[in-house]
Amino acid sequence: MLVFSSTEEHYNLQFNLFLKEFISYLAALQYVRASWLVAYKDRFVAAWTNKVMHLGNTTTNRVESSLVQLKRQLGSHQGTFEDSWMKIHNLLLLQHT
Repeated sequence: MLVFSSTEEHYNLQFNLFLKEFISYLAALQYVRASWLVAYKDRFVAAWTNKVMHLGNTTTNRVESSLVQLKRQLGSHQGTFEDSWMKIHNLLLLQHT
């Protein structure tokens, strides 16, 4: 519920409930708070991620997959600019189709 909080107020409410629920696991709470929530909550909590239009895509897997396809298509780095441009252009056409 903490991750799906849609506003900062809702996040704070859910965070307090989270603390109450897991108070007996103090070391784990400190780890989650220090390692994830303080430093990275803006990257995975809805209250912050929903401030940017992402069309429901909240993972980088599509980007990584596209990069692998591009690298495979380009092959060696010894082609000309024109060859590289044509390979990229054809890959984009294929993806669009």
